[in-house]
Amino acid sequence: MDAAMMSAKLDPHHNHPSREEDDCGGRVSKKTGRVLRRLSPQEMMAAAYACVSQALVVA
Repeated sequence: MDAAMMSAKLDPHHNHPSREEDDCGGRVSKKTGRVLRRLSPQEMMAAAYACVSQALVVA
């Protein structure tokens, strides 16, 4: 499940809002989901890594 979550997060071509809500706890997805589209690729990757690491720590 961790690998699937990370692949879904780190692959920009596969955007699944439902997965993001499940992995990052809804509130993160709702706040950052809109912001990510305005950020640069580097910032998007940084946010994705932060989201994945936080999800792994919580899990």
